[in-house]
Amino acid sequence: TNNANGSVYFLLSGSTWPEAEAKAVELGGHLATINDAAENDWVFNTFGLFGGTNRELWIGLNDAALEGTFVWSGGEPVTFTRWYPGEPNNYDNDDYAA
Repeated sequence: TNNANGSVYFLLSGSTWPEAEAKAVELGGHLATINDAAENDWVFNTFGLFGGTNRELWIGLNDAALEGTFVWSGGEPVTFTRWYPGEPNNYDNDDYAA
């Protein structure tokens, strides 16, 4: 649980984005919606190196329905993003954000 926003997060086993989203829905939610820099940092610092393993973490941001139009899987408006330089670039026809 992130004490700053009260949101509960789960670290799931490695999988594809659709599989991870389906598991999140099964658990009663969606993949994480990142609303600001503080939440982004909390998620990364809490789970990014969990158990001493560097992890790429799926989040709910995706453009699977319409290329180039990013939405959160939970339906929230997209008000914050923190892309790596050069992203999104659609390399290998990517539709999902990590």
